[in-house]
Amino acid sequence: MNIQEKKRAIIDKINQSNSDDFISRIYYDIIRDKTWDETEEGKDLILKLLDKSSKEIREDKKESFFDVVNEAKEKYGLK
Repeated sequence: MNIQEKKRAIIDKINQSNSDDFISRIYYDIIRDKTWDETEEGKDLILKLLDKSSKEIREDKKESFFDVVNEAKEKYGLK
């Protein structure tokens, strides 16, 4: 799918949508200047993941930080 087809698909979805939440999410994604890890929610998530990771290391359950972050990205659909 080329860029014009992607634009058309987004416009069609917006035109067909009656969900304010859906349109707001698209709008937010377009105008935001920060990546997810620069937002307050992202920073909070990273701190929680670091805390979880530290706790698991103390309990001798080892999983790399990057595995935990990638798991969270996949779970929450983050970029």
